[in-house]
Amino acid sequence: MKQIQKFYSANFDNSGTDEDSDSSSSSTDNSSANTGASTSDDSSTNSNASADNTDSSTQNSQSGGTDNTDSEGFKLLDSGSWNNSTTLNYQGGQVMHFQVKNVNVLGTTLSINSNLGGNKSLIILPQQTGDIRFDCFGSEPMGWTFDVSTDSDAFIVAWQLFSSWIPGDPANG
Repeated sequence: MKQIQKFYSANFDNSGTDEDSDSSSSSTDNSSANTGASTSDDSSTNSNASADNTDSSTQNSQSGGTDNTDSEGFKLLDSGSWNNSTTLNYQGGQVMHFQVKNVNVLGTTLSINSNLGGNKSLIILPQQTGDIRFDCFGSEPMGWTFDVSTDSDAFIVAWQLFSSWIPGDPANG
């Protein structure tokens, strides 16, 4: 029997198809066909945060004048990848939207606790994308702190953070 292995790229187009290439080897036939992600919400208290990024995440700052937006029109604030728990601090808008993709071959758990928007969690199957959205009423910009954590042994997640306000936009409020 033939086993087909697929190699995926971190593609955020949400079209349901990833770029792939096939390689064949003779062994036993193994397959799995699960897709999707599940979410849960909790609440938390409000506090203030500073505008710096720390800990073990790879980040590519994308602030001011970018044409990258999500499906709701929010602007790309930052992107990168996580392979461990971390803390992120941003000046952002009333809405902060994480788009996360599990780029590992194993499923993973992800929890993000925010100082302004509560605690939200996902279970993301291999090569699938999930969304976590935080919102808080107030004047923009506002200080956001995100504590990212996982219970998974194997954790590799590519992420993009979109915001209703990015540096360079006029303050409103």
